Amino acid sequence: MNSDQSNTIALPTELEIGGLMKKDLIKKVLDAGFKIERNTLDFIYQHNFPCAYQKKTLRLAYKTTVEMGLGEEPTYAEVKEWVMKNGALCDIDLALWLRLAYVDQPLAEWVAVMSEPVPEKHDHDPCTLHVINSKNDGNQISYCYFRPHHQMRAGRIFCYLEK
Repeated sequence: MNSDQSNTIALPTELEIGGLMKKDLIKKVLDAGFKIERNTLDFIYQHNFPCAYQKKTLRLAYKTTVEMGLGEEPTYAEVKEWVMKNGALCDIDLALWLRLAYVDQPLAEWVAVMSEPVPEKHDHDPCTLHVINSKNDGNQISYCYFRPHHQMRAGRIFCYLEK
């Protein structure tokens, strides 16, 4: 990360995850005062949502689509391809751990955790989790559906594992 990226200075580049069951991790996020959207919480509980039971430390990287050299509105497929060439996908539960660690998130910032998408059983679109700070709802976790052709917003930050 460059020193001139003031919007991402507080993002952790190393993060220890794991050691909790899914329900305990969710409780920890909620007890810390963060929100998990109702539909996101339902999604986590109703799907085979994996959680790292063994503790491990991850090295994280963050880039916007412009910093990736993909322009201002690349597709989700282009962003995922870039991440796969330059890093690795995260485990989806990283979003919950990142929410706990990233307490000083700037207002209106969205961090998409690049993970293997989890198909939603109703319409089978890939799903990824976001760590956001919303004007109306504060610091929270939300999920979004991305089809490969969906265009990504230029200001969105993508989190992935360093190689």
